[in-house]
Amino acid sequence: MLKIISVNNTGDVRSEHVFLAVEADCNLGDYLLTDSTYGSNETPSNKLRHVFFFPVVAVKKGDYVVLWTQSGKYSVGATTTTKPQHNVFWGLQETVWNVKGDKAFLFTAPRAQRSAVTVAPKKQ
Repeated sequence: MLKIISVNNTGDVRSEHVFLAVEADCNLGDYLLTDSTYGSNETPSNKLRHVFFFPVVAVKKGDYVVLWTQSGKYSVGATTTTKPQHNVFWGLQETVWNVKGDKAFLFTAPRAQRSAVTVAPKKQ
């Protein structure tokens, strides 16, 4: 299970990131994170502006995850407490957390329950 700890360095695409703690063994691929300026503290609105689907990566209780707004490649390092830190990247060229009142929402979205369909324009 993941938990959002903080959103840091807002407004600077090179250092902006969301810091998360792993509270139970899980797979990051079962989560997505989004921002919303419009929801209440606990309830997102239906106007979600940015959505990040985490990669399929197994993590262990006690690990940390850092979602960087900028581009980069997945890596694992160590925090100052020597706990593993999984670095994942949104791949954006502009900041996400740039409006006063932005809220971060973390959702579980098990891969087995996701579905998608490609929509094509109606032929005339």
